[in-house]
Amino acid sequence: MFAIDELPAAAAIERPASDTAAPAVERRLTTGARYRAVKVFYDPPVLKARLARLGWDVSIRTVGWRFFYASGSTADGYP
Repeated sequence: MFAIDELPAAAAIERPASDTAAPAVERRLTTGARYRAVKVFYDPPVLKARLARLGWDVSIRTVGWRFFYASGSTADGYP
C-alpha cells in the first residue's frame, strides 16, 4: 500500500466541522463550495504501531511540516 496524508501540525490550519459522527473538517473551494472530509490526524509513530498490530509492515517518512507518506504490505508479504 501507499498513502499520503497530513501530519497533526496541519490541524492548526483546518476548520473543524461540528455535529459530525466522525472527526471531520470543512473545506471551502475557490468556487465557494464547501465540503466536509473525514480527517484523523495521526502521529507517524502512533500510526506505524497501530498498523503493526494489524499485521502491516510499513515505512513512514515526513515531508516538511505538513505531510507524510507511508508504504508497506502485510507482514505475510501481500499488499
